Amino acid sequence: MKINRMNAGNTAVPRIAIRDYWNSGCKLTYGFWAIAILLLTSCQDRYKVIWHPTPANIQTISDPDFVLREDTSNVGPWIDLLSRVQVTIGVEESQPLDMIGQVSDMAVGLKHLYYTDFVHGHVRECDFLGNLTAVIGKRGQGPGEFPLADKVALSETENEAFLVVAGSPIHVSVFRKEAGVWIYKKTVTAMRDLLDGDLCAMHGHVYAVGYSEGAAGVIHKYTLEGEHVLSFGEPYIDPDPFIRSSLSERGELACNAIHHMVAYRHELSPVITGFSDTGNVQWQVELADADIGPVDQTFTDEFGPTIGFRSAPSRTGRPQFISTPDSESFLVQYGVADDGGRLNNHHIYSINATTGKGVYAGRYSITARPRIRGIDSQHLYTLTYDPYPQIGIHARSTTLP
Repeated sequence: MKINRMNAGNTAVPRIAIRDYWNSGCKLTYGFWAIAILLLTSCQDRYKVIWHPTPANIQTISDPDFVLREDTSNVGPWIDLLSRVQVTIGVEESQPLDMIGQVSDMAVGLKHLYYTDFVHGHVRECDFLGNLTAVIGKRGQGPGEFPLADKVALSETENEAFLVVAGSPIHVSVFRKEAGVWIYKKTVTAMRDLLDGDLCAMHGHVYAVGYSEGAAGVIHKYTLEGEHVLSFGEPYIDPDPFIRSSLSERGELACNAIHHMVAYRHELSPVITGFSDTGNVQWQVELADADIGPVDQTFTDEFGPTIGFRSAPSRTGRPQFISTPDSESFLVQYGVADDGGRLNNHHIYSINATTGKGVYAGRYSITARPRIRGIDSQHLYTLTYDPYPQIGIHARSTTLP
C-alpha cells in the first residue's frame, strides 16, 4: 500500500499509520488523558468512504460490435499448458543466475526473451533454448543501475535494438545493443509514477503512463534521448488533486509496432482504448464480463484523503496485456475467481490493432499455476511460481488450436 503524506509544507504524517489506528476500533490503549480525549473525538468522526471509479469515470461502450464477451459454449480447455512445454528457465536450487527471484515484467524480441528480476535487481536476456545470454544493469543508483528494477520494454528491428527499463518511479534507463552487447546510453526522466503505471516502446520512442498537474494527458511519448514529444489520454476525474494524481497514474500500455498503435487500459476500467502514435483515439473496446472490483477512498477532515491498492472482491482479476511483438492484434487476458477467490480459468481476447474489432480467443486453466505472458509467431511464453519461479517456452504450433 502506498504511504500518503500531507500537503507540502506541513508535517509529514504517514496515512497508513492512521488506517492502522482506525482498524484498531478506536480502543483507548494509552493512559494519558490528552490522548484519550483525542481518541474519543476522532471516534465520533469515522472515515467517510467513496468508491472508485466514481460515476464520472465509469466507461461503457454502446456499439455492440465493440463489446466483447466470454464464450463458454466449448467446455473443454483451449490450451494445455502442462504437456506442451519445450523449454524451462529457472531451477529450484542452484547458482543465483540459474534461479528466478520474481519476474516483474517480460518482453519478447526477435531472437531473445527479456525479463526483469525484481529480487536480483536486473534484466536477463535468454535465447529461445533457455540459455542466459546477457544480464543488463544491476541494483544501484548509478548510470545503468536500478534502485527498483520493474518494467521492461523493447524497441527492435532487424538492424537496431533498444531496451528500456523502468528502474525507479521516474527514471527509464535506455540500453542499445551494439555488436551483440547491451550498452547503457541514457536515463530518461518521466512523469511519475512508473511503478504504478506502465511503459512500452516502438520505433525509437518510449510511451509511459504518469501524471502531473497541468500535463496534457496521462500517456507520455519520449524519444530515446529523453525529449518529451507529446502527451495524450484523459486523466482520472476527481476534485481532489491527490486522488486525481494517484488514480491517473495507474494504467497499462501495449505497443503494436506493425501498425504504430498504442493500447491503454486504466486499472479500474474494462475499456481498452486504441491510440495512434500521434495520440489520436482510433477505437474503444469493452470487455463486458471483466468484473473489476472498486477501490475505496477514505478520509477525515483533519488528515485528508487516502486510497489503497486493494480492491473489493470481484468475479475476475484485472485484464492484462499479453506481449505480442509480431502480431496484427493486441491480446488481453483476465482470470476468473473460483469459490475460494483464487484466479483459475483465464479468458483471452484478440483485438485488431487497426480497427479495434475483437474476438473471444479462448481460455485456459491455471490449476497448476502457469500463466501466459507472451505469444509470437513461433512460441508461447508462460510464467509459474508453483512450486518455484519458472518460465516456460512452448512451441506455438503444438500448443494453440
